[in-house]
Amino acid sequence: MRTPALTALPRLWLSPFVLLCLTRLSLASLVNVTVDDVFGDPESGSHIVYSSEAWNDGRNCSGCAAKPESSKVFQGTWTDSSFDGSRETVLQNATLGFSGTAVYVFCVVDILGSTDISFYIDGAAVGSFVQKAGESSQRYQYNTSVYANSSLPDGPHTLTIQNGRIGGGVVSILLDYVVYRYVSPDSMSEFAFDEPFQPFRRRFLVPYSRIYGIWPLERLLEHQPQQDHHRRMQCRRWPAYHRGLLAVLLFPPSSEKAAPRGG
Repeated sequence: MRTPALTALPRLWLSPFVLLCLTRLSLASLVNVTVDDVFGDPESGSHIVYSSEAWNDGRNCSGCAAKPESSKVFQGTWTDSSFDGSRETVLQNATLGFSGTAVYVFCVVDILGSTDISFYIDGAAVGSFVQKAGESSQRYQYNTSVYANSSLPDGPHTLTIQNGRIGGGVVSILLDYVVYRYVSPDSMSEFAFDEPFQPFRRRFLVPYSRIYGIWPLERLLEHQPQQDHHRRMQCRRWPAYHRGLLAVLLFPPSSEKAAPRGG
């Protein structure tokens, strides 16, 4: 039986596929940045801009009815605002400028109060979150996604969060944080999974790549968000992957048929 001939190596080294594999590849990774309602964007230094003094720091608001647990909100802060659409005529807006491809808004939802939030991106209405007052043994719902948009064109955008509407009823908002996503050049060792983080541990099995149909490669991504500003998910480096790729490059299957045994 024939074994892979070493004379195949010169042809192998000249292969464009080998040159591609031996070159340090760069991928564009997706990075999530968390903007706190009070402390702002840790990367750009910008803050959410509130339209009036009707927006209150919930930690120090003695006249606010809602009192969620600070240990359950991001960085222990939330911003409270109430609006009576039957008598008020000046809208309450919170505005954030960012550059990226996706944006997510998270609030604490007060079950005992009504919620009516409208969302605008670059001046265009893009969604709303409406919930009537109800009853529940647990008054507050934490880390509630009230708006999500993962299909924005890459570039600068302006997000406007509007509490209530003129002619509507009495509503309130407890704004916790905003997450936006941008594209960053990065190496193959890191890869951001296309899903905003959640306040519990998750594991994802994601198809990573296929090398010219040789074999499917899969990587197990472990997403364990932490209480920090800047969050991303990383692929673990698997030495076995590199060893397998090297073996295929050095000892490719021979295209010649094995010589028959015997006389």
